[in-house]
Amino acid sequence: DVLWRVIGLVPGPPLVVARIGLDRVVLARVGSKEPGRILVNGSARHITDVRFLPAGDHIVVAHSSGEVDVVTASGVRTLSLQRGHRPEALILRMKVFADGSRVAATGSDGSIVIWSAASGEVLQRMETDEWRMHHALHICPSGDRLVSGVSYVIGDSPTIWRTASGTAVRRLRHELETIRLLEMSPCGARLVTVGDGSALRLWRFATGELEREVAGGLHWTIGVGLVPGGTRIVETSSSGNLLIRDVATWKVEHLVKMQGGIYGFVVLPSGD
Repeated sequence: DVLWRVIGLVPGPPLVVARIGLDRVVLARVGSKEPGRILVNGSARHITDVRFLPAGDHIVVAHSSGEVDVVTASGVRTLSLQRGHRPEALILRMKVFADGSRVAATGSDGSIVIWSAASGEVLQRMETDEWRMHHALHICPSGDRLVSGVSYVIGDSPTIWRTASGTAVRRLRHELETIRLLEMSPCGARLVTVGDGSALRLWRFATGELEREVAGGLHWTIGVGLVPGGTRIVETSSSGNLLIRDVATWKVEHLVKMQGGIYGFVVLPSGD
């Protein structure tokens, strides 16, 4: 995972935070050839996700063990989350709410749990079937709803939840297809999904309405994202192609070819 943000851990040019393998988080300065600074070395604690807190001076690192490391300029503080998942469950995907007050995570037991970021107390638990292990999780900017999905099970559609009550609002209708990718636009207005046939679908998050559907522009899409403002979609493939598509016209604006597969990308905050 590669994340981009200007953060206040150290002064100077913008920084990039990267997750290396399963057990290491590295902080690197943009444009520098010097090796990055290792922030967290998980060792046996496999890292499942890395997120920024909104203030820009903290990084939150989630481990499959249920521990969370809060990284600041002064050091690393480890917070043990009170178990909301089953004891044997692993944390699959974690996200921090926009105001930094809460943390949500999906577990291998099929549940979604919301904790207090300050105390680790369980605030809410959403139940799904045990076989629905959701590997994607996104929270809308207002924090009142979230969407989970990508269980790699045929016909299992992404679900939108109310965070206060823990109830399901609706499911995006994907019939007889396995959803491989699920992303949310930075403003929270749209969702984009990619099925096992690489077909792209654009959804309105507020209503769950299918806005547009098109065959994938790449042979095997392994990455997808919406730029800030939601005006463009970015696709990447294992064959090394990066495609940028206009959302309004669905026209392909750019096709960049690189050697080897593109297994991660990040859009700068400016969206340009």
